Amino acid sequence: MPSVLLATFKPFNKIAVDGIEKICKDNGLTFDKIEGYKTQEELYAAAESAEACIVRSDKLDEEFFNRAKNLKIVVRAGAGVDTIDLDAASKHHVVVENTPGQNANAVAEMVFGLLIAMKRNHFDATSGREIRGSTLGLYGCGNVSRAMIEVSKGFAMKCYAYDPFLSDEQIKESGAEPLHDLKELFKCDIVSLHVPATPQTVNSINEDLMSLMPKNGVLVDAARHEVVDEDSIISMFQKRPDLGYISDVGFTKMEELKEKIGADQMKKQLIVTPKKMGAQTLESNINAGLAAAKQIAAFSLYFTNSNMPSVLLATFKPFNKIAVDGIEKICKDNGLTFDKIEGYKTQEELYAAAESAEACIVRSDKLDEEFFNRAKNLKIVVRAGAGVDTIDLDAASKHHVVVENTPGQNANAVAEMVFGLLIAMKRNHFDATSGREIRGSTLGLYGCGNVSRAMIEVSKGFAMKCYAYDPFLSDEQIKESGAEPLHDLKELFKCDIVSLHVPATPQTVNSINEDLMSLMPKNGVLVDAARHEVVDEDSIISMFQKRPDLGYISDVGFTKMDELREKIGADQMKKQLIVTPKKMGAQTLESNINAGLAAAKQIASYFKDGSAIHQVNGKAF
Repeated sequence: MPSVLLATFKPFNKIAVDGIEKICKDNGLTFDKIEGYKTQEELYAAAESAEACIVRSDKLDEEFFNRAKNLKIVVRAGAGVDTIDLDAASKHHVVVENTPGQNANAVAEMVFGLLIAMKRNHFDATSGREIRGSTLGLYGCGNVSRAMIEVSKGFAMKCYAYDPFLSDEQIKESGAEPLHDLKELFKCDIVSLHVPATPQTVNSINEDLMSLMPKNGVLVDAARHEVVDEDSIISMFQKRPDLGYISDVGFTKMEELKEKIGADQMKKQLIVTPKKMGAQTLESNINAGLAAAKQIAAFSLYFTNSNMPSVLLATFKPFNKIAVDGIEKICKDNGLTFDKIEGYKTQEELYAAAESAEACIVRSDKLDEEFFNRAKNLKIVVRAGAGVDTIDLDAASKHHVVVENTPGQNANAVAEMVFGLLIAMKRNHFDATSGREIRGSTLGLYGCGNVSRAMIEVSKGFAMKCYAYDPFLSDEQIKESGAEPLHDLKELFKCDIVSLHVPATPQTVNSINEDLMSLMPKNGVLVDAARHEVVDEDSIISMFQKRPDLGYISDVGFTKMDELREKIGADQMKKQLIVTPKKMGAQTLESNINAGLAAAKQIASYFKDGSAIHQVNGKAF
């Protein structure tokens, strides 16, 4: 049985230790521990027979890896790995992982607690200051910074972040305003450091930067002490007695600082915790420790089950947890290993995650040629949903990868959303003014697939007359769905409501134009819950200027909002246009579960008997 060593100079909480041990034993791993050791030699000796090791801020140097000859994986229970000799680990073919984010809230709460303590003069009965409404500058925008942004909301702070390794979009998504110059960050009331010690960052926080801080500014270092130049702290404290410095990473020149500014002034300006107290909470102890144990168990399972087909759930827009749990259960019940990457930020993350996968479940994720080039073991992709125009089918076929979809699973969700938005538009967003009803309207459907059929079903409750134009279906098929077939798209646009349910193809892109929209009756509404490329947005702008009675509902975005607002005004735009956060149609618990589980079942069937139930690139095979 693989052996796991918990090696911590600074021991975990007992609850965490017990939890780590249980995870190990539940996964067929033996468990041992060495806590509070006094010398590196004790650590080396304990690690000699271990195959896996969990550590905290413990120093794992070259000698450690020389002695630990059986070691396959080390997991740092926390984020920073600068106490681990990564080159030595790589030389000995040892995987090194961390558990980012597990300590984030603990550090964030500590920082805010210390900030308040400093601003309130350590609660010494004198009058202090408040932090509400301050500006908060974050150097590095990782997990701890994101936790700080979350806490800062309670203090009505404006947050800024400088992180040269993240895009503006990623920083904005975290809730901060991106800055492109570190000097700008130091104009904030509070600057908090969350960067590792690297050749670029060591002693980089110096007098030049600190001199930019506003009156009563506070610098916080809860990352690495090497980043701050302590001579600059001493110099600035002499020049600027209004400044403050909070360190959770130690301060080596206490005596020199005391001599320069005096003990009383030092108490006002400086708070130094017992080193690295940020993560010292019961919750973060448990979170980081259990995460480390689970990662080792997963690593061990990979080697144990290396011949089992691997399924990757890869979703930029994550599934509901119930759906994820259900997908995982279907995979495991059918002898498939399961992994997932959710909410990824870059295509590179997706490519890397897919390199070892044999099957992949996606939503509207972009699977381009590079994806298939990198996913060399891939045999099948299932799109949890209907549309596959985000998947390069030619590249998939070239690499002999089956591509399937799960038609119909999201249909009711989209149909209900369309009717909800139609009613909202007709009732003036429920603003207490008199609106219109949709009962008895004519409904025109461009494309008569699963979503259209679901809309026909809902329309019965509103006594609507339904028409459909679909050149790929016979009249009989359209009539069976409950609609009256039309043979000219222009005839469809004479309906009160026209709803689009077609893919983006050379024939459909920008095909919904002014010529068609001009045929719509008074108070007509156009709905696009399919693909934004189908509607010519310039025609929307032109028609809205000519026909203030028309409405447009889009679940696929609208890129020319500012231009439209300029042409017709914000008030009129609100009456005529509804644009959801992109592709909300399928965002329900029910459709999440339906589509996800259908995808998992199709993959299980493929590996069981080779069946490809809804293959969309079948001709290539």
